[in-house]
Amino acid sequence: MTAVATADAAGPAPPRALRGLRDRLRSDPGSVVVPIAAVLVLGQLVLRGWAAAGGFYLLDDFVFIDRAVSLPFDLRIFEAYNGHVMPGSFALVEALTALAPLSWPAVVALGLAQQLAIDAALLALLVLLFGRRPAVLVPFALYVTSSITLPAFLWWAAALNQLPMQLAVLLALLYHVRYLRSGELRDALRSAAAVAAGLLFSEKTLLALPLLVALTLFWFTEGGPLARLRRTLGRHRTAWLVHGALGGAYSAYYVLNVDSPIVGTPTLGEVGDLFGPALLRSVLPGLLGGPWVWEDFPPTLAIADPPAVLQWLSVGVAAVVVAVSVLRRRGAGRAWVLLALYVVGTCVLLSASRAQLIGPFALAREYRYFTDVAMVGALCLALAFLPVREAPTVLRKRALRLPRAVLGAGAALRRVPLLPAAAGALAVLVLATGSVVSTVNYAQRWHENPARPFVDNARTDLATRPGTVLIDGIVPDPVQWHVLGNYALASSLLAGAPEARFLHDGESAPAPAMLDEQGHVQPAWVPPLTSAVPGPTPDCGWLVFDRPVPIPLQFGGVGPWSWVVRVVWLSSTDNTGWIAAGDQRVPVALPAGLHEVFVQVSGAVSTVTVELAAPTAPVCVPQIEIGSAQPVPPGLR
Repeated sequence: MTAVATADAAGPAPPRALRGLRDRLRSDPGSVVVPIAAVLVLGQLVLRGWAAAGGFYLLDDFVFIDRAVSLPFDLRIFEAYNGHVMPGSFALVEALTALAPLSWPAVVALGLAQQLAIDAALLALLVLLFGRRPAVLVPFALYVTSSITLPAFLWWAAALNQLPMQLAVLLALLYHVRYLRSGELRDALRSAAAVAAGLLFSEKTLLALPLLVALTLFWFTEGGPLARLRRTLGRHRTAWLVHGALGGAYSAYYVLNVDSPIVGTPTLGEVGDLFGPALLRSVLPGLLGGPWVWEDFPPTLAIADPPAVLQWLSVGVAAVVVAVSVLRRRGAGRAWVLLALYVVGTCVLLSASRAQLIGPFALAREYRYFTDVAMVGALCLALAFLPVREAPTVLRKRALRLPRAVLGAGAALRRVPLLPAAAGALAVLVLATGSVVSTVNYAQRWHENPARPFVDNARTDLATRPGTVLIDGIVPDPVQWHVLGNYALASSLLAGAPEARFLHDGESAPAPAMLDEQGHVQPAWVPPLTSAVPGPTPDCGWLVFDRPVPIPLQFGGVGPWSWVVRVVWLSSTDNTGWIAAGDQRVPVALPAGLHEVFVQVSGAVSTVTVELAAPTAPVCVPQIEIGSAQPVPPGLR
């Protein structure tokens, strides 16, 4: 009876499965970290793999592929592109284009591999800092589920910079923590090497340096502010010299060789115009699984547009999290100051550059420019709640005087089996649900890329018509933005396709084709802007035999441009020769019979000269037309 009474007083016993899990967590709580983290990463990669697979190359992606195909692989990869120094990115495009030309699945696979490496590096950093404890899964889940990193993952042009940069910053922090604990110079050099590698992809990797200083100053050094600063500089002077030399050398190279994207010094008001919307409508909702809803924003698809309820809910949750951390632990505020300064620094850079072009309100909701805030936010959340292993005591518990009822309620909750684990699981579930909603809504836009069917149609048609020569032309604006100039040509979009061959200035083709609005291969024709003056020979036009014959064009010809000349001839025997127009003299084959040849030339054209190489019989040229080629209209096919 006594035993029964005691059991009743203590409440019903938990189920056997819960007891087993509870006992395991008590005996070895760290054993669940890697399995749960693996599940989170697997979910992230599956979701992002699905979102990415349905998309395709966009805008600058085609530019980079075109550069990789058309330019020699040399020191030109160090030339700036749109304010970015990214030789590593160009080298990566070069390698992938050579191994898997114009293969979107290869791009997706590469992105997933890079994301996996980033996740592994973040988990390793959290475990190194705080130990293998289940609590590190919360900040890890915050990063893995955040949609802040989604746009820069899906768009290859952004991923080429952002993914290596994130990995480099995390590795730099990882090796720096090892250096702070071991004092081994090789760890400091590894940290610097990680920064150097990241700078090959993105200049924003330089922001790793203030993160290294802040981590050392606030979490690995004791004393007052001045004492901390002296000790930080004194104990680790060699590491700072290495990092300083690297940062200084890179900054000098950038200033001397890159047209700065900085267009002015932003005022506090301009920074505030960007920081407010960024915090309320971008960063905070994005860290809590948002934004759920996106606003169309061509040409880069969409920007965050969280509903008002999510905006204010994220503000409330952030306020509670910050307040609880500061009330529980001394020094927790340092983590939030670091995160705030990082976001402010990003806003200052954007206010001085991109905000002038895009506008602060839209720019604040463009996640591509805040990608790295997700990993810094996850790190700062952990630093605000968890004490750093083998470091000076920073997060000392505060002696709070709470009402007896609150203390009693807290004691009762602590007796609930697996309550911390259940609370953590609930938080991760909420974040994951928001991530799924946000990703699916973004992917609906990402999958509607008109470049994909255009390129697929062209490649399919060309594969069934080997040897087809295409005349170049501007693709429809939804397929490629016309403001990109020559990179909006069909030859640029298909630069990585080995089956695509285009007619260039100084070349000829007997029956060229062109791509229509849907990317299908159609016969080409030349709506004449002008044509040859009628020839003097009846039923022949212009007779060509033993000397070159200059044939004048009506209306004085055409001005300087890239033109296609259509020449019709009649010959009783096979011949070869040349057709000269504008700035080119183009060799052509002139087989027996009635035929036509299309010649692409550049420059002003007033006459077209036809010449036979080894005349055996005269050739009649009854018709010459010049203009810009087009696909044959549907009614004439």
